Amino acid sequence: MDISGSFYLAFPDGALTYDCKSCTACCCRGPALAFTPDELETFPDAERASLAARLLSGPYVYLDVGSGGCQLLDRRNRCTVALRSGKSAMPLLCRLFPLSLAVRVGRFLALRPHFHACPLRLVKPPRAGLPGGHADVAEALAGQGLVPFNLHEARLPMGDSDDIVIGREIEFRDRCTVELSGRARWPNLGTTAEEAAAEESLRCLGLPFGTPTRGADAMLLALAPSLRLSLLHLPVQRLDAALEILRRLLVRAVAGRSREASGAFLALHGLIPAAGLLAFGGEPLAVVPAVPCLPRFRQLRLSLAAAVLLRDLKAGMGVVPALGRAMDESFCTAERLAFLVQMGRALQDDAGEPA
Repeated sequence: MDISGSFYLAFPDGALTYDCKSCTACCCRGPALAFTPDELETFPDAERASLAARLLSGPYVYLDVGSGGCQLLDRRNRCTVALRSGKSAMPLLCRLFPLSLAVRVGRFLALRPHFHACPLRLVKPPRAGLPGGHADVAEALAGQGLVPFNLHEARLPMGDSDDIVIGREIEFRDRCTVELSGRARWPNLGTTAEEAAAEESLRCLGLPFGTPTRGADAMLLALAPSLRLSLLHLPVQRLDAALEILRRLLVRAVAGRSREASGAFLALHGLIPAAGLLAFGGEPLAVVPAVPCLPRFRQLRLSLAAAVLLRDLKAGMGVVPALGRAMDESFCTAERLAFLVQMGRALQDDAGEPA
């Protein structure tokens, strides 16, 4: 299922899976779950469920479930609706979860897993039929339209249509799937030209990075299609450079043979604004906001560094040299990363680009 009803599934088929039997129903414990009013009517105690509904978002209401979890759970953390009537009787978002985080890309709807709410694991080589595959999405959406919940909007690079972008993302995702089925080497995707530049940028700014391993490459191949949704505003070459930077940071974030995909994704996702900024390397930013909304740093020297960075970027200095001038030797590693993430968000947001 590549595009069906304008959907794009931003994860390799069969490369990520989960095991509900070994989980404590993380997805059913909130702090708030989303159902349509009609779905609430099917609850055993619909009146009590309705009283717990506290906020409307499109066709959905938030259900404040508290620490006890959804009212439909039994004592063994199983959904009573699924046990009684089968998975097809469950509310739509429950059937689709964890593959339901939606990003609007022009006319298309991209779906990626909820890595923050489900402990997904890497599967190498990919295996069809495991929970979390493309077939699960097709089954959940069969005969039904999806109104996204908590929809995010992706911004496209100037001059590229949504058809071009989605077509490129499908090709990239499928190449990741093929590579995971074989040697699982990231350089085989054709980003070797950005390797030296990525290491040089990280080294110049005093940031810790590691030498990529085959295990880390396999993890990145599984996560990259989802990570790219937050980088679609970048030109293709810059997008490759950002992923090369994340590739080196990934080695320091997870153990080499770890299969815990959710933890790896969350570690990288928080660094995406920094990677998007560093992807420009020694080149200047194409657009520097005239009056950006600079972060409110608690330390004066960080605020001064932000002002220096903005001045140099406006003067046409390359991104990495400007960052090197802004951050003096007193910056520790944590401060450097925090500064890069915050400035990446500020500059990209104000330039009309997603963080």
